[in-house]
Amino acid sequence: MVKKIHVVIISQYFPPDISGGATRAFNYAKCLEQQNYHVTVITAHPHQHGPVTGKYKHKMVLKEKMDGMDIIRVWVPSLLHSSVFNSAILNTSFLMSSIFPIFSVKPDIIFAFEPNLFSIIPAFFYSKLRGGKVIRAIDDLWPEYLYERGIFSSRIIRFFLNRLAKFSYTFPKYLIPLNEAVKEIIHSSYRINNDKFVVLSHGINTEKFTYSKKTRKEIFTLMYFGSLIESYDFDVIINAARKLQGEKIQFIIRGRGKLLSYIKNQKKKYKLDNLLIKTDFVPNEKISEILHESDVLLAPMQKSKLGNYSLPTK
Repeated sequence: MVKKIHVVIISQYFPPDISGGATRAFNYAKCLEQQNYHVTVITAHPHQHGPVTGKYKHKMVLKEKMDGMDIIRVWVPSLLHSSVFNSAILNTSFLMSSIFPIFSVKPDIIFAFEPNLFSIIPAFFYSKLRGGKVIRAIDDLWPEYLYERGIFSSRIIRFFLNRLAKFSYTFPKYLIPLNEAVKEIIHSSYRINNDKFVVLSHGINTEKFTYSKKTRKEIFTLMYFGSLIESYDFDVIINAARKLQGEKIQFIIRGRGKLLSYIKNQKKKYKLDNLLIKTDFVPNEKISEILHESDVLLAPMQKSKLGNYSLPTK
């Protein structure tokens, strides 16, 4: 019997967590599994939409099966993604706990997914101690995007992050950016050989997400569905809702994140009855149905030179 190629995917987020990174990691994993690879995903206990609960609570490592794939879930603290500080604690915790199962796998290939940039650290240790070539998936340009958002100003921290970024591009066998623009920035900024790049643009599951004509409702609905984070300018939606009060138009903001309290406060401040805020968890299989409830889907991106390179994901 021919031994299957063993692929280990390192991603802090994975279903049932719902995020762009979790979805991409799952799609890569499932595609590889369908092509007869042995896939192991090293991920955190579900924690993106609330504290760690249920069978995952107080477990350092928990092994599961999902759609033919081996899932190894590791400990992260039971914190909400309510601040940059909490996110940093969660990311750092995963970087450490993702090393726990290192001697339970023997990979041929290691995918570094999330946290963006920092996942190269556990991937490096897996490669050196257990073997296997590293492939890095690049969703966003870190640390440059973090600098643009003003998250890091210390010269010492920036020096460290710049060196880590350089290493994250030179150490892997291959790099997978989302588009040619990201590839060109990395190539020119870090002098990375073009032979390392394999551009894989995003697609859509047309079996799950299909167009269908809708019966026109009395109220016209515009919806944002996703993470409530600083990458998006929710004031655009709030201001539109203020100007269109009294019209047969409603806005829906659905999701959770650091800006949830701000959005709720603005809704209360301006008495926006035409702005609905929904935070209930939506299973992956229900997302298409929810999206069909709207007439227009919104992606209110912040004005950002680097952030706009991720626009194909929208």
